[in-house]
Amino acid sequence: VPYGTLASSDRLQLETKYSIDVHCATGEHGKVMSVLKQYAEDIVSNLGDRFPNVKTVSCFDVMSPSVIPKDDALRKDYGHAELNELLEWYGELVTEDGTTYPPIIKSKVLVQWDHWKDSLATRGVAGRETELDVTILAHELQNELNRDSYTDLRFLILVKVSFLLTSVY
Repeated sequence: VPYGTLASSDRLQLETKYSIDVHCATGEHGKVMSVLKQYAEDIVSNLGDRFPNVKTVSCFDVMSPSVIPKDDALRKDYGHAELNELLEWYGELVTEDGTTYPPIIKSKVLVQWDHWKDSLATRGVAGRETELDVTILAHELQNELNRDSYTDLRFLILVKVSFLLTSVY
């Protein structure tokens, strides 16, 4: 859970794995910290409920641009086992309280994955420093992954970014 320090009369600096500036009215920093603390606790709780199996959470690790191999041969099947496990989690019908929900992702996510990781390597983005992962993923979500051809992979990358931002695992 992040903690804060008062940087000026109207600015609160949050110390987390990633630097976050929160601007608030003078004297409101206590309220802001309370809301942020509750928000972080709720995210951690919800992620724990959604992913009771830590192995499933670790499947998202392959989506960090820093660990995607630059080498074509190593990259070919990289991440397939993990995406297949995520397909088992997100790719099936779910029935809850009498309502059936369609799968969130489909098997085409593997094709999207292969295309995207090759695109990262071609553009020189794969295998870069870990500290750049959030920045790279945010840029990819706004650009490359914002295309209709990446709908399933985009969902998984958004989940990955949520994990990175909350530093839960």
